[in-house]
Amino acid sequence: MAAHSHKRNARFLTKRISYLLSTCITCLLSHNVYSEPTKPITKTDIAAFKAPALSLRARAAHQEQQTTGSAASYRLRLSWQQPLHKTIEAKIAFDHIATYWQDRHSDGVRINSMPVIPDAPSTQINEAWLNGHWKALELKVGKQRLSLNNQRHIGSNGFWQDEQTFSATQLNYTVGMTTNINVSYLSKAYRISGPQAEAFLKPSDHNYQALNGFRPQELQGQHDLKTLVGAFNTTILDTHKVGGYYIDNDNLTAPALNYRSYGATYQWKKALGSAKAAFEADLSLQERKNISHIPYTRIRGELNNRRWHFALEQEQLGSKSETPYITPMASLHDFQGFADQFLSTPSQGITDHSIQARYALSGYKATVTGHHFTNYSSSHYLGKELDVDIKLPDFHQLKTHLRYAYFAAPASLQDIQRLFLTISITL
Repeated sequence: MAAHSHKRNARFLTKRISYLLSTCITCLLSHNVYSEPTKPITKTDIAAFKAPALSLRARAAHQEQQTTGSAASYRLRLSWQQPLHKTIEAKIAFDHIATYWQDRHSDGVRINSMPVIPDAPSTQINEAWLNGHWKALELKVGKQRLSLNNQRHIGSNGFWQDEQTFSATQLNYTVGMTTNINVSYLSKAYRISGPQAEAFLKPSDHNYQALNGFRPQELQGQHDLKTLVGAFNTTILDTHKVGGYYIDNDNLTAPALNYRSYGATYQWKKALGSAKAAFEADLSLQERKNISHIPYTRIRGELNNRRWHFALEQEQLGSKSETPYITPMASLHDFQGFADQFLSTPSQGITDHSIQARYALSGYKATVTGHHFTNYSSSHYLGKELDVDIKLPDFHQLKTHLRYAYFAAPASLQDIQRLFLTISITL
């Protein structure tokens, strides 16, 4: 009797699943899902279909430290972004990242004694989201890139082959033409080391025994989060821009990265004849490990014309009781030098004084930046760095980018040189 009942329940469940599948397929094929019932699909709607995009980015990297490391990698990306309705669009992007030719480095997945060049192999979905927009309101749900202001606090770290993305729900509201309010909830971070950077190390990793076979939590490729982010920006008289932000980061995978930050931003810009002047400030306080009011400041002044650009900047990540201000979800490679010597803030904090000059002509763009690093708390010298960034004119769909960094370390440490050549093309 029980067997007969199970069979009957199975037949009933099969019928319900078949019904749901047929209903879903019918809905997907029906134009009423994507358009108003009284407005049939037109030739213009059909012409709006967008073909998938295929791009290739290849990179050769070289680093000299105590040992010499090199890497050659490529990223093949297939992406498709398509309007589904006049108020809804979707995007999905697949990445395949692999190393070839030169492959003598540590990449965040495998850990060896060679220099770290974090272009780790992986095959995964880079983005998959739905975005709805209704007048002033926009809602995006799914795996996506996120950026807060200049990406100093939250960003995609897009220089590396495997970008940082988040499983997130993002709500954006625009008030008039001048004010924007954004609220986001992040449930997972996909780090640049990729999905293969799992909790367990491989026996071939040189520090396997020292770490008892476990990858440090901060270096794992995926972090579970309960993170709330809020931000607003408003423009006044086209000259002043004032904003604020709040980040409550609860990292379930790596609790050492938990923090709560709140800050204010200000931007000013003005035309001075043929030149333009600009000023930026970012002031923030952070709470970590029951220690509050850990300071962060960034002040930057710029002067530029059509070809030249000059900038002076001071950035300070403060510290209290040996607990520094941290920004683990930022686009870290874009700050404090391309040699990436301070991805983790030193326990006494850090001050970075920098000067930058850029020249652009006929599609060529060359930028030179000098950094001088000291401890925030003691002004102890931490090193200096020279960065050179060169972008060549686009040749059809081909883009070429050269990046060099030289970090002059204090006497007790080793100098570092880094060189990247990146070529990308949309196929």
